[in-house]
Amino acid sequence: MQAAGPTQWRNFGPRVGFAYSPDWGWLTGGAGKTSIRAGFGIYYDKSATEESGQVGFGVPPFSISTQLGVTGPGAPVSGVNPSFASPFTDVATAAVVTNPYPFTGFPSSVNFATTPGLEPIFTSCCAVVAPDTRDPRASNYNLTVERQVGASTIVTVGYVGSVGRRLSDGMPQNVVTGLGPGDAVVYPYSLPVYGPIATIFSDGTSSYNALQASVNKKMSHGLQFLVSYTYSHSIDDTSGFENSSFGEDGGEGGGFGGSIRSSNPYCFPRCDIGSSVYDARQRLVISYVYQIPGFRGNWAISRLTRGWTITGITTFQTGFPLDIADLSDPSGGCDLASDFNCWDGPNQVAPVHYLNPHTTGMWFDPSSFVRVSCAPSCPAVGVSPTSVVAYGDAPRNPIRGPGINNWDFVLYKNTTITERTTVQLRLEAYNVFNHTQFDPNGVSTNLTSGTFGAIIAAENPRLVQIAAKFIF
Repeated sequence: MQAAGPTQWRNFGPRVGFAYSPDWGWLTGGAGKTSIRAGFGIYYDKSATEESGQVGFGVPPFSISTQLGVTGPGAPVSGVNPSFASPFTDVATAAVVTNPYPFTGFPSSVNFATTPGLEPIFTSCCAVVAPDTRDPRASNYNLTVERQVGASTIVTVGYVGSVGRRLSDGMPQNVVTGLGPGDAVVYPYSLPVYGPIATIFSDGTSSYNALQASVNKKMSHGLQFLVSYTYSHSIDDTSGFENSSFGEDGGEGGGFGGSIRSSNPYCFPRCDIGSSVYDARQRLVISYVYQIPGFRGNWAISRLTRGWTITGITTFQTGFPLDIADLSDPSGGCDLASDFNCWDGPNQVAPVHYLNPHTTGMWFDPSSFVRVSCAPSCPAVGVSPTSVVAYGDAPRNPIRGPGINNWDFVLYKNTTITERTTVQLRLEAYNVFNHTQFDPNGVSTNLTSGTFGAIIAAENPRLVQIAAKFIF
């Protein structure tokens, strides 16, 4: 039996590329001044540790837990945690259960819903891996043009793209299929005989397209710098197993690395297509080193003015996407049917309007989103959880979180003591202008929270430190 899908024997990963240095006169600056490079490759990944953990935490044969029917020392106990060597004996209490194998089946008269030890068949614990799961695959490609300008500077402009397939996503299976008599929710496998049935599939997709440009000046005349700019967009229907399944449990956890809505089993992937949680639309980073000229002549003046250097890194970036969720489960089809987060969202009634958090304490205007019309309980008013009326029409990741505006700065002086020894004094300032760096995880994105739309956390303020080095 394969632990997590069939063995992959056909993961063909070709790579091809070329480099060309044209000499087209003034256009390319002469021979050896310009290069054109391109490449394409197919790459495969392994499943995430959390996916393996889902299997290992509570699903046979990797985890054995026998409930009820316990006899022997220490009985009765609620369950047995055995070892592989003695699979029917508890390792701590020596309590035992009867070996049920070979299993001959139950007579047709057995009531699974009331017979001790037989229900629920799936418990609230873990997810299983789909038997046809495949390794995640990415097709990466790029085209880059580089041009040397002057004696020490290179300008680079490139297109970078990637297409992802077979990406991991978690999906509950025992979800409501409609309403029965008296507007009671109907499950394909009735509760409590069956509990949540969660499965990890490999059917997610993604795409990434980017313009990447840089200016790189090597050290000359005491100055060195690198300016890098990226304009990109990453789109997917799952940003990883954790994102599509558990996300972040709470309104103040929707920042980079998690979403507070799970994948929607009723309309995946159509209604889950959106900006990836790690989609930074624009990013500009400037790093520099400048050796301040000193004065020669007088020994004292020379020692005071020479050896000074300024260096720093400046970063500007637009914010990561954030999701909006209604964690009260108004659709009525999630809490009992899924180990994952609920997929309930709001209705979006207006474009997102961002506010000034410095003066309002709010990141966005919460009136752009409203609860679904059948809340707080859609089945109670005859609306099936399978309907968009119940789970909301707001797209995945509809807002953007705080960006980055950060300046790190260092001023240091090297003073030579002897031919082999130097003393360096440093003044280091991080976020030197003390710009408020709002924390995206501090944006309240739970529709039913009393702080919905507010931002309640920030990153570190300006930090300054003085250091000394003795180099020998």
